[in-house]
Amino acid sequence: MHRYDVSEWQRHAWEWHKLEHPEARAGERAGEERWASDFGDFAEDTFHRMLEEAPARLPAQPGSELWDRLHAEIDAIPEVADLHARCVGDEGAAGIAAQVIVDTLVAKAPAPDVDPLGDPAADAETAESIRRMMAQHPAASPEHAAAQQVVDAVEAQAQQNAARNAHAASMMDGVAVRNALRAAAAAAQQAIDEAERVENAFSCGQGAHSSRRERRAVAQQVAPMLKQSARLRRIAELAGRLKRIARDQQARKPDHGADEYTGVELGADVERLLPAEWAASDDPDLEDWFYQKHAERALQQIELAAKPQKQRGPIVLLLDSSGSMRHNDAAEWAAAVAMAFLDIAVHQRRAFALVHFGGQVLRTDRFAANAKVDPAAVARAVDYFAADGGTNFMAALDAGLTECHTGEFANADIVMVTDGLAQVTSDMLGRVNGARRERGLHVYSILIGTEPQGSVNAQFSDEVVELGQVLRDDSAMHALFGAV
Repeated sequence: MHRYDVSEWQRHAWEWHKLEHPEARAGERAGEERWASDFGDFAEDTFHRMLEEAPARLPAQPGSELWDRLHAEIDAIPEVADLHARCVGDEGAAGIAAQVIVDTLVAKAPAPDVDPLGDPAADAETAESIRRMMAQHPAASPEHAAAQQVVDAVEAQAQQNAARNAHAASMMDGVAVRNALRAAAAAAQQAIDEAERVENAFSCGQGAHSSRRERRAVAQQVAPMLKQSARLRRIAELAGRLKRIARDQQARKPDHGADEYTGVELGADVERLLPAEWAASDDPDLEDWFYQKHAERALQQIELAAKPQKQRGPIVLLLDSSGSMRHNDAAEWAAAVAMAFLDIAVHQRRAFALVHFGGQVLRTDRFAANAKVDPAAVARAVDYFAADGGTNFMAALDAGLTECHTGEFANADIVMVTDGLAQVTSDMLGRVNGARRERGLHVYSILIGTEPQGSVNAQFSDEVVELGQVLRDDSAMHALFGAV
């Protein structure tokens, strides 16, 4: 029995949520089996009271006592009020909240009666439908009499269901229901937090300019994979934080202004006037001339132009997938760093290659510039972890240099994410450092659990930072995410 007055169009929103989240329909069925046949109406009402600012409550009627009591208990819980404030206007959050409340009540609150309650409103609709059929037959006909018997039976059932409903409302264990609602509110807040982390993690390049519906659609695509992979859930949690840091550092990068002397021009910029012009301003005989030329913007001044800047090119990220990375969440942190750089690349329309390596190159995932990124492909790429025994920097760097000579990855920056437990031959150092000198190649290293001082990565990298330092130090954040 519905207790909130919403339009038919609004009711479609809950149906759509159940199509996207079959587990929500499973929660309804459990409530129908344990509580009442119209438990689905309560679930839908809960969704609307989370979504709308103040939906109108329908007048009380026989058979609505249980649901009115249940909504009154919800009204009394401050934690649910806080949850409601978060969900208003957000169908995704409201759907999660309603789903969690329904599931928690079914699981933790005692059922209101021995057998599931019937729906008096449905009985009344059935009786009215039969009466309309009876109107088609003469009052004295056998069909009319038989139909009247059915109506009498249905109305009696309705009265019985209404009485059971009122009794269940009076016998409700309010303490158990309130405890369940508090637990549901906390669980719903956590579930919404997790959903937002997933949205932020996998919506590569789709920052503030994308709608919540678009980001939610992204999360929905990877939801089945997240359910099956605890590692991927952990990566999503870490990546959301790193992506915010990366975007902030990219936003702080200053626009490059004019800073190179190229000659002399006419103007009135007092900061760039030639010394002879300034001298005229101090000469009583030339002072009037100076101010006239200044008004005409005809004084001699230094001409400046911007130096040509290196175009922001592709990113090739070398991701350590060796056995030593399995400790202390190192592999998950490394994958989260990869997602942060992929977000930068997609947002700035740059190609991105993710090269997994251990004792050899194990896998390469490429994402083209200006192309729409498949969230499932991102999830598969970052969830891959071979725990391959050794750590072969030579194979990784060779693959990186090869990528930098290939197609749209020409002139790429190389980023290596590793625990740094490897060596590099002098020949490979010569190749990498030669490319840095001759082609302007930039190489950046992010160490996980290893200090940069004395690391082998310092021998071939423009910047070497330790990830823990990045999370504590703004300058390290800039060195990591602001330079690329």
